[in-house]
Order: sequence, then structure tokens, then C-alpha cells
Amino acid sequence: RVTGTHEIATVTNTYTDPSRTETFTNTGAKREVNVECWYPLDEEGKYPLIVFSHGAFGIKASNTSTFTDLASNGYVVCSIDHPYHALYTMDSERHLVRSDRSFMQEVIDANNGKYDEATIFALQQKWMQLRVADIEFVLDTLLAQAQDPAADAFYRHIDPEKIGLMGHSLGGASSALVARERNDIGAVVNLDADL
Repeated sequence: RVTGTHEIATVTNTYTDPSRTETFTNTGAKREVNVECWYPLDEEGKYPLIVFSHGAFGIKASNTSTFTDLASNGYVVCSIDHPYHALYTMDSERHLVRSDRSFMQEVIDANNGKYDEATIFALQQKWMQLRVADIEFVLDTLLAQAQDPAADAFYRHIDPEKIGLMGHSLGGASSALVARERNDIGAVVNLDADL
């Protein structure tokens, strides 16, 4: 049950980053990032944007109850599936991508004390580099679309002057890092990130 008064709509998009080649495959394809957004359903309003990054093995819908409640209270919330870090993700053409086994094993081994602190730090930096690039790309894509009069009507609900980031665990740490690198982020909600 939501606490706000706005009716909620959702939209799902797959964005392709022309500047990055997917490193988890050897096809030469560009990195694709799937994003689901929850937003107030009305004709005119502009609302603060929140971009969410899930934890290791999470999915973009992991915190749907939070996203719907925020949207009902007047926020646009866009949650990213980080391909090969998400438990699974499906693009707009229904192509399923599962979590990368090597990534999964690294996380499991790091959590079970298999590595020393220097190795864990190096792994975390590698994981966050991918996450930060995804968050930056999605954020820039959303903001560019919000300024484009020819873009889908959904994007016109985004207020580019009010931006927050939110993430869980690895996603929280990555969100905090993005906020340190940009000056257009007004708030960060870091859920259970110890990095």
C-alpha cells in the first residue's frame, strides 16, 4: 500500500551505451543497460529524479515497494539492472542475461574470507567501476531525454534540477562514488553499503 496520492505508471527501457563494449562477452556488442521507472501519472508535472542501483545478485525490481511509494509521493524513480551483476535481466527484446559466474564466485569468496583485504579492495574497485559507468550513462541518458522535446512523454516528468541517487550494498557504494564525482546530485541514500 502506498502513502502518496499520485497514481503510478511504469515504463521499461533498454539503453545502449555506444562508448562501451560489453566486457562479459566476446561478441563486440555495446553494453546494454535495462532500466525500469516508476513515476506519477499526470499530464504536466515535473518531479525529482531518483536513480537506484541494486546490490550484487539483485534485480531492478528488488525494492519495488519503495519505488512505488516514492512515485506515489511525487518522485520519478529509475532502477537499473546491471547486466551480469544482476541475478538476471531481460532486455526490451526479451533476451535473458544471467549473473556472470566469475563475478558471483568473486563475491561469494570475498564474503567468505577467501581473499586478503588488498584483494577484496581491488575487486570492489573493479565492480564499482562497471557500476559507476552504468549509473553515469543512465543518468546522462535520462537527463538528455528530459531536455528533448521529441522524447517520449515520460521523460518530461523528470526535473533535471532535482536528482538523487539510491543504492543497496554494492549499488549504494557505487551511488555514493557517482555523487562524489558529479555536482548535479542533491542527495544519496546508501542502503547497507560498507565499502
